[in-house]
Amino acid sequence: MSNYILMLEDDSDDRELTRSSVKELGYDIEIKFAKNGKEAFDILELNARPQLIFIDYNAAPEDGLQVLKEIKLVEEFKKIPVIILTDNADKKLIRSGYEFGASSIVKKPLSDEATRQKIDTFFNYWLKAAEL
Repeated sequence: MSNYILMLEDDSDDRELTRSSVKELGYDIEIKFAKNGKEAFDILELNARPQLIFIDYNAAPEDGLQVLKEIKLVEEFKKIPVIILTDNADKKLIRSGYEFGASSIVKKPLSDEATRQKIDTFFNYWLKAAEL
């Protein structure tokens, strides 16, 4: 398994906040960013399997659940943990995300500091505690 995370995030501010937070927190892992589902698949096809995939639910033109379903259709990608990031906690969205194979659904924090804390908690779990 390679030492990178794939993140589908179309908002440049969110990408930069994630990048700077990961560096600031001292995690030694590369994040490859995609702006849409096509770019995400291009990265997956050109690189070794990532440790994790983060997908912004509000990605365009396809929403995050559609990208999740497409990823889980590919045999070699089925076992990669996929985390859906969302601005809302709609129960139907959450239920659908888990039905389609998401490992976790995470509500995006409202502040930069809360984002850093959530990244630290999440990365600590997925990269240090969980066996991948």
